[in-house]
Amino acid sequence: MKTRARCFLFFMALCLFGCGSQSDQGGSEAGNPSSDSVGLAVGSSVDSVSSNLGSETNGLLAFHKIKPSWINSVAQELSPVSKALANVSTGGCSDQDSAVTVTAECSETNHTATITRDFGPGCNAGSNITVTGKRYVSWNRLGSGACSTRSSRPRFVRAIEGSGAKQILSTDVISSESCGKPTTTVTRTFKNGAELQIKSCAELEYSSVQNQGGNFTVTEKLTIPEEDRIRLQPNGTKLFDHTISTEQPLVIETTKEATKNLPTRKITSGTITVSHNLAKYTVHSTFSNVLYDYNTCDCHPVSGSISVTVTDNTTGATTSSGQVTFKETETGNCDSIDAMIDGKEATLSLGSCRGL
Repeated sequence: MKTRARCFLFFMALCLFGCGSQSDQGGSEAGNPSSDSVGLAVGSSVDSVSSNLGSETNGLLAFHKIKPSWINSVAQELSPVSKALANVSTGGCSDQDSAVTVTAECSETNHTATITRDFGPGCNAGSNITVTGKRYVSWNRLGSGACSTRSSRPRFVRAIEGSGAKQILSTDVISSESCGKPTTTVTRTFKNGAELQIKSCAELEYSSVQNQGGNFTVTEKLTIPEEDRIRLQPNGTKLFDHTISTEQPLVIETTKEATKNLPTRKITSGTITVSHNLAKYTVHSTFSNVLYDYNTCDCHPVSGSISVTVTDNTTGATTSSGQVTFKETETGNCDSIDAMIDGKEATLSLGSCRGL
């Protein structure tokens, strides 16, 4: 059964945070989760991955319409495509929003950089959604020439050419070269007063950087030690309480062809777990060749599949399984999803264009 979501961002937001089974509110689902509740967990895992891959827009903008001399460019273009991409991958809270303050410090000597995006009293993420909190990015072991100035963001391509270059993304201050346990929340508030509270830290490591005739490839490894997502209903009660982590780090092949404006990212392998802390079960999502093509789709996968298994948090027993397949049925239509859990159709609503 194909689920097509040709709808506006507001509707996608409502679906992601309102389509889950009401039994997520208690432990009655233990060992017997509904297909839609499992779909909600898989959606959270995809949303988390999409957000972390696209959270620091410099990485994507660096590839936009690059010339043969791209290695020497700052790669911060202001074309309409770049502006639109910046708004999408930051969740609609662009750096031009009056509430947003961005500070950066780049050290060519230490081969490090830090970036802070402060959403202030609440930036506009579109469709009557506001975001408060801060987003921190830390770079370590940057390549030579990554810093154009001390107060600039690092040049993405030169940054990842460093030996063991690594990027950390967190909702909390980053004090070392690895994720700690975040204690600070980024909050998305919806028009009806509902909230999504996120505490997150993720690590991206880069290797196998190659540039041949303008065709660029790099291997990325995404690790999420822990991400907490709590959805509060307007009356303050919890709809769900998810803890997300990588059971196996995601291995990602990023490719930028000289003839295309933007790169593709293919998640070749890796497993994300989502623990339903209220319902007492865990959903394991194993990614297989899940492809993002930013030339046609801002944030949703265009192909590939996810194998799903569900285990009981108390006994560890496998209670159900399923498969999710992504399809781009026509250029730019990336909302076609086949989701089956235990032979039953499941709703998988994605809202990763909102970033965090």
